[in-house]
This record gives sequence, structure tokens and C-alpha cells, in this order.
Amino acid sequence: MNLVFKYDNTEDDHITAFSALLDEHGGDEHSITQELWSKLRYDSYLPLTKSYIEANEVGKISDYLLEQFDNGIYGFEFFTLVSDALIANGDKNRLTDFWKSIVLTRFSHRHYEAVGKSLQLMRDAFLKLEGSTEEVDELQSQLEIKRQRRKKRQSPAPPENRVAPSELSETRFWNLIGQSKRHEENSYAQVLLRTENLRDSLSRLTATEIKQFADIFRQKLNESYTWELWALAYIAFGGCSDDGFEYFRTWLISEGQEVFERLIDKPESILQLGIRPCKLESMLYVPEELYSEMTGEVLELSVPSLTEPSGVEWEESEEVLQELYPAIYKHFSK
Repeated sequence: MNLVFKYDNTEDDHITAFSALLDEHGGDEHSITQELWSKLRYDSYLPLTKSYIEANEVGKISDYLLEQFDNGIYGFEFFTLVSDALIANGDKNRLTDFWKSIVLTRFSHRHYEAVGKSLQLMRDAFLKLEGSTEEVDELQSQLEIKRQRRKKRQSPAPPENRVAPSELSETRFWNLIGQSKRHEENSYAQVLLRTENLRDSLSRLTATEIKQFADIFRQKLNESYTWELWALAYIAFGGCSDDGFEYFRTWLISEGQEVFERLIDKPESILQLGIRPCKLESMLYVPEELYSEMTGEVLELSVPSLTEPSGVEWEESEEVLQELYPAIYKHFSK
């Protein structure tokens, strides 16, 4: 394949790799079977990953792969290539965050087969890097303890043994969100770790408090359900579906109260904040999962989801968005 990557927009470069594979098979996405289309799409990650590693853009490709393969058993051959590159660079911190995010996101989704595979590959990586698996063994022990606690929580405690819940205020809500976020995060792998950090914090609450947390979370999702923020997500991601926008708003909540309120008030403020928008689907399900584990019941929210965004609807075209949000468009079109 004759590939020319720009290394400034990973999604565009992935399209380049995918298009080259389509050309090799003498067709386009409309003239081949869905099965072949899916296979070529998957295969196109290989030249993309190798090229980014050769160009010393390991951080960009690792973040992109974590976004594309955030659950399940797929993507591990590409993860291994990134892992080997991080080992070659002697970058233990990024290697640790990279594999921990892979393990913990799969643990959050209860995909235990993938958790086992992730831990084994992480163990292999640490053996290569420093000849020790102590850190991986400790992580595995922690996950086993959490898994046993999950099983215990699935049998609700008798009423006389339950702690009386307190009212969970909005201030406490934001404090819990803040506890999930590291002070310094320089990769998507570290952002993904917020989900498990939040799970740890919420697991100390009562079921009633978790429901109150979930209601406030839904309220914040509603508050951020605006056409203006959707435009920001659409431009930043090169398109954004309904589900994708919800995952973006989940990430926005995870950024904390100050960032959340600033972006609702003025989406352009993301340029001054210097943060990269992400999607954080896994955090969305934490309250529901914990509540179910504790009570054996489905979490019923008191706050309904909005069906339509607030604000002024925009036409789905680059020209319109560029005219409405020139600063955002210019920044994310570089």
C-alpha cells in the first residue's frame, strides 16, 4: 500500500489506510460485502499503528486505539504493538496507564475473559520492561477482591443491617466526580481510569445515595443537552451521533463542575482551557451497575431524559458550522 499520513488527525489517517485496502480489493464500501468491509476496516488499523509508531507518534495512536477498542477482545494485536514501542522507549508510566485502562474498562463491563487476556499481556510487557510482574499481580489481586464484593452486593443486606442514607447534595456530587479525576492527565488512558475511580468512591455509598447521585448525573446530562455543545462535539470528532454526544457529555461531567459550567455557558472556552474533548461511555453505567449489585433491582431514575436539545438547531454541514463557530472549527480543523 502506498500510504501518506499527516499525523495531525488520526481519524483522517485511518480513513486513508482503509481506503488503500479498499482500492487493493478493487471496490468501494458500497460494492463489497459487509463482512469484507468490516474485515478491511479492522485490518486497516495495522498499517496505521505501525506507521504512527515509526513516526514516534505513540501517544496519538495509543489514545486512538483505546477509543476505538474500549471493550471486548478485539484490538489486542494493535495494543501489543503500542506496548512494545513503549517498552522500547522505556516509558513505564505510559505503559502502566495504557494497560491499566485496558484492563479496567473491560472489568467495568464485566468482560472477564478480556480482563484475563489483558492482564496476561500486561504481565508479559512488564517482564520485558523490568523483569518483574509485582505491579500486575497487585492489580489482579485488587480486581479479584472487587469481583468478590460484586458477588456479595448482589445479595442485599437485611433492612436492619443497612446504614441510613444521607441526602446527597450537588456539592457532594461534584466532590465525588472530582475524586475520580487525576490532577495530571496527559493521555486518554488516564481519562479512562476515571470510571473505576468513580466506582470505588460510589461503592462506599448506600443504594439510596447512589440513586440520588444517578439522578443528579442525569440532570447534568440534560443541562448539557444543547445544540451549541453538540456543535462542539460534532466539529471536534468530525461527526457525532446521538449516542456519541451522550458519551461526550459524560466526559464533560467527569471534567468537574468548573469545566462543565464554563462549556455550557460558552463552548468556545474549551480553546482557552486547552483540554481535548473525549467520550467516556463506561462512566455512564457505573451508578446503574452498582445499584443493581447492591439491591438486585433495576435503577429507576426520578429525572427523565430530555428528548430534544435546547438552543438553536444547526444544519449538518461544514459550511454552516464553520460560519457559526469559526474559532472552534479553525482549532479542530488544523
